[in-house]
Amino acid sequence: MGVIVFPYRIILGRCFNDLNPILQRFHGEQASQSAHGFLKVTRGTGLLARILAFVMRLPEATHAVPVQLTVVRSSRHEAWTRVFGDRPLVSRQAVRGGDLCESIGRSSFLFDVQVVDGALQMTSYAFLLFGRPTGRWLAPQVTASECAADGGWDVAVDLRMPGVGRILQYSGHMVLQ
Repeated sequence: MGVIVFPYRIILGRCFNDLNPILQRFHGEQASQSAHGFLKVTRGTGLLARILAFVMRLPEATHAVPVQLTVVRSSRHEAWTRVFGDRPLVSRQAVRGGDLCESIGRSSFLFDVQVVDGALQMTSYAFLLFGRPTGRWLAPQVTASECAADGGWDVAVDLRMPGVGRILQYSGHMVLQ
């Protein structure tokens, strides 16, 4: 299996130590981690947003869906499995060119990752489809944050697309198992 990769430690470098300890524990201590919580999921209301959410198999809109998160680290990447109710959303996160790359199927997002007041802030700056960058007009944009709270962390993720608007947003509270 080789040496376990901790992408957030690599990407953030010394700034990793500025993360709240609960986020440090989640992102950088063990070969695998599990967490659970409840999230509010909102989908975009436009026709194209609804079609994209359906095609991408994104979670349905709900006020409080139970979520199970499992992260398994290997020598090349982290495998993230989020299960919203009974609907899985699986991705891989790895270091690419010093930044975070999250891949879902044949698509990938490149993220700028920062620590702000102990919280993790991520903003996508590029989108690749079949390994090739798309133009900004076709690139979905993701913003995400994790902020320590109540023995766990609050998470917020927003997925939008130019000309479409919001496709999906989810937020809520997660706790390590």
